[in-house]
Amino acid sequence: MGIPAILWLADVKKEDYGEIGEKAATLAELYHAGFSVPSGFILTGEAFRQFLDENGIRNILRNMLKDLDESNREDTAEKIQAMILNGVFPQNLKREILENYSNLNVHLDVFKMVNSSTLSMIKSGRDLPYVAVRSSVGVGGGEQSGEKPATFLNVRGGMNVLKSLQDCWASLYRAEALSHREQHQIPQTNVAAAILIQRQVNAEKSGVIFTHHTLHGMEGLLIEAGFGYGEAIVLGQVQPDLYFVDKKSLELKGVEVNSKDFMYTRDETMERTKKMHLDDAKARSQVFNVNESKAVARLGQEIEQFYQSARDVEFAWENGKLYVIQCRSAFQLKQPFQKPGQQAVGEHKTENVAVQSVQSRVLAEPENAAALFQMLEQAASNPLGSGLPNVNPPEPAPFAPPPDAFTPPHASRDTGEKIVADIAGVRIELPKTKEGVKLMKQILELIEGGL
Repeated sequence: MGIPAILWLADVKKEDYGEIGEKAATLAELYHAGFSVPSGFILTGEAFRQFLDENGIRNILRNMLKDLDESNREDTAEKIQAMILNGVFPQNLKREILENYSNLNVHLDVFKMVNSSTLSMIKSGRDLPYVAVRSSVGVGGGEQSGEKPATFLNVRGGMNVLKSLQDCWASLYRAEALSHREQHQIPQTNVAAAILIQRQVNAEKSGVIFTHHTLHGMEGLLIEAGFGYGEAIVLGQVQPDLYFVDKKSLELKGVEVNSKDFMYTRDETMERTKKMHLDDAKARSQVFNVNESKAVARLGQEIEQFYQSARDVEFAWENGKLYVIQCRSAFQLKQPFQKPGQQAVGEHKTENVAVQSVQSRVLAEPENAAALFQMLEQAASNPLGSGLPNVNPPEPAPFAPPPDAFTPPHASRDTGEKIVADIAGVRIELPKTKEGVKLMKQILELIEGGL
């Protein structure tokens, strides 16, 4: 008997891992081990095959990917994505997806105990659930591909869930994804197109735990934390609070409180995720107290003990309860937040720290032409290391680590090809993309006009 199109996390077995992707397999493993993982189910690779067959595009897709090269990659990506987004679900699969989605309203123990008529009565008195829809990419037996698959938060309603599923499948065939697999010699037709649908944790606080970090000779856990959903931290959009916790005693050894300008949260009226800017007092307030940071550290410690290896754990805090959102092994770790110009411990400083600050701010604010020139002037005059925020430890922390102490030696990033300009002693680097080239031209025009 083959693997079903839909599997609940509670029903996943090891032999299913190759069909459900790395993310779903890890969460299923943690779910079975008793960790707090939001309830949910998985659309397996079989569901995607059924979808492709229903729309008569499986062979077409394979043939298009056989002849893929740099000259036709963009065009091929657009055509494949259009076929997926315009496709229709097989009726049986559609019915099964909608039924399982509505069952997320019911506690799993109740769901397994009652008959169908009782279940219908229970569900009829409840609102449709908010869910997170996430791609769970795996390659050949579940090996992580290193791609950045699609994620959709606060999805509500059956039709919206179906649309998000198609968007997740289509995201596997973005030009960037095709290029990534080509560069890493990963077969284009051997990607497990599984999707994870889970109850949306409406997080008040969230972040990432790095279960192995060394600071001043001490081994500990590093926690990044912010308000609202964790995407702002995972995507590097806000500068999170940093907590260094002793690995054995779980004693808080150091805290760095940073200004977290905004958070992602749920808009109940619009039924979507919204970006909420925080006032100065909230932005600069500390996310966790001592006991909370200890509870988060304990979660990381227990997960590392379970796997017997270092882990990167994304977590969410809702109504006093911690949930595991994602977990990766050491070689897949998300790197801790690195401030513009901050060097890794044991590494040399860059020639001009302020230049990196300019680069990040230019990328974030391309529409503000006046600010671009002002940034460059400021960058040229700032001394090395200036502009880094101060460390503000709370009373319980016995010492405050220096601002650059939280970045481990392996925190350098592969940024790919660059375009470089050296103007008035200021070195400017931008990604060699259409957007990067456009921004560089804009910066050079502004500088030339102002000199």
